[in-house]
Amino acid sequence: MHGLRLGGGFRRLTRCVALGVVGAVAFAAPVAAATTPDGVTDPGTAETSKPPVDESTTSTSVSTTTTTTSPDSSSTTAPPVTDPSAVPTDDTPTAGPPELAEKGILLPDDSLAAATEELALERAKVDLITQRLAQLDAEIADHDAKLTHVRAVRDHEKAERLDRAVATYRGQSSGWQLGILVDRGLVQERAVYLVAAADAASRGTIKEMERAAKRLTAQLKDERADRVKVNDRLADAVTHMSLLLDKLAASNGTITVIDGVLTYVPTGPSPVALLADAADTELSRLLATSQTREGDTKWLTTRHALAAEIARGKGLDETTNAAAIEKAWDATPENVVHAMLFALRQVGKAYVYATAGPVTFDCSGLTKAAYAQLHLGLPHFSGAQLHLGTPVTPDVLRPGDLLTYGPDGSEHVTMYIGDGLVVEAKGRAYGVIVAPVREDPAKGFAGATRIVP
Repeated sequence: MHGLRLGGGFRRLTRCVALGVVGAVAFAAPVAAATTPDGVTDPGTAETSKPPVDESTTSTSVSTTTTTTSPDSSSTTAPPVTDPSAVPTDDTPTAGPPELAEKGILLPDDSLAAATEELALERAKVDLITQRLAQLDAEIADHDAKLTHVRAVRDHEKAERLDRAVATYRGQSSGWQLGILVDRGLVQERAVYLVAAADAASRGTIKEMERAAKRLTAQLKDERADRVKVNDRLADAVTHMSLLLDKLAASNGTITVIDGVLTYVPTGPSPVALLADAADTELSRLLATSQTREGDTKWLTTRHALAAEIARGKGLDETTNAAAIEKAWDATPENVVHAMLFALRQVGKAYVYATAGPVTFDCSGLTKAAYAQLHLGLPHFSGAQLHLGTPVTPDVLRPGDLLTYGPDGSEHVTMYIGDGLVVEAKGRAYGVIVAPVREDPAKGFAGATRIVP
C-alpha cells in the first residue's frame, strides 16, 4: 500500500514538473504577428525582410523579389510570420513562371524574357495535357469495349437460361406440372439434373458479368469525369498560351481605337475598390449628362470617401493627404480620372501574368484595361507603353500618368493616382495594390508618360 501511494505521488510530481517546464517555454517564446498583403496597400519597402509568399491555384509558389534577391522557399500552407514593422524589399516584383522561380531563375515583371519563358512552359504544359487526354481516350475506349462485351455475355447467358427453362417446362409439363404424380424414368431424371446444373452455372456467370459491368461502369464514369477536367485544363492552357502570344505580339504596339461595347469588369475585393466604384458611378453620371464636377454633392462625397480611405490605408493623414489627393484629381481631365478610378476599382484582385481582366491582371494589363475604358487600346507591354503619349518628368506627374521600370521601361509599369501614390498590379504575392511612387533611376525607374494630354 505504501509503495502504491509513493508511486502515485511520484507520478503526480512528474506531471507537475513537466507542466511547469512547458509553461516556462510558452511564456519565454517570442510573440510574432502574421502579416499578409491585404490587397489594399503595399506591405512596404524596408531592406531587411522578404516578401510574402503567394499560394496560387497551381501547385507551385513564386517569389516576388527583384533580381538582386533570392526566391523565398517557405511553405505556402500558412501566412508567413514576420515582424509587423518589417517590410518587403520588393520594389519591382518578378512575374516569371513559378517553375523558374523555384529553380532560382528570377525574371523581371514585364520583360520579353518572362513572356518567352512562360510561353515555352505553357506549350510544354499543353503537350502534356494533350498526351493525358489521348491516354484517357484510349482507356475509355478500351473499357467501353469491355463493358459492351460483358453485357453481351450476360445477355447471352440470360437468353440461354430462358430457353432452357422453356424447354424444360415443355418437356415435363405433361403431368407433374399439373400436380399429377407421374413416374419419371432415369433419362428424364438425368435431363432435369443436367438442366439444373446448367442453370446454376448460368446464374453464376450472370452475377459475375453484372459485377464486372458495375465495376466497368463506375470506372468509365470516373474516367469520363477526369476527361472533362483534363479537357478544361487544356482549354485554359491554350487560352493562356494565346494571351502570351498576343502579349509578345504587342511588345512593339501602338495605341489603337477600341470600337464596340466594353466588357463589364466586377469590382475588386477591397474597401478602396468599393469606394472607387461608387466614385466612378457618380463621375460616369456627370460625363453622361455633360455636367461639371464642381459643386456636385454626390461626386464630392464619394471622391472624399475614396481619398480618405486611400490615405488611411497608407498610414497617412486623412485630412491633409486626402485633400492633396482630391486636389490632384480636380486638376486632371474627367476622362483620365475615369480611367484611374477603373484601376482603383481592381484593388484587391489577383495577379496573373499576361492577363488584362476582368478577374486578374498583370502590370501592363491593368493599365491597358484602364485606358480601354476611354476606347484607347494600349499594347500589353510596359516597354511599349512608355513610348506612347507625352513623356513627363516626376516633378509634374498627374493622375493617370504611367511610370515604367527597367531598361527602356521593359520590366514594370504603374499608374500615378496623386500625392506620391500609384496603383499597380505588383506581382503574384501582392495582386493589385496602392503603393508609394518609386522615382529613383538607381532602383529601376525608366520614365513616365502621359497617355491623354
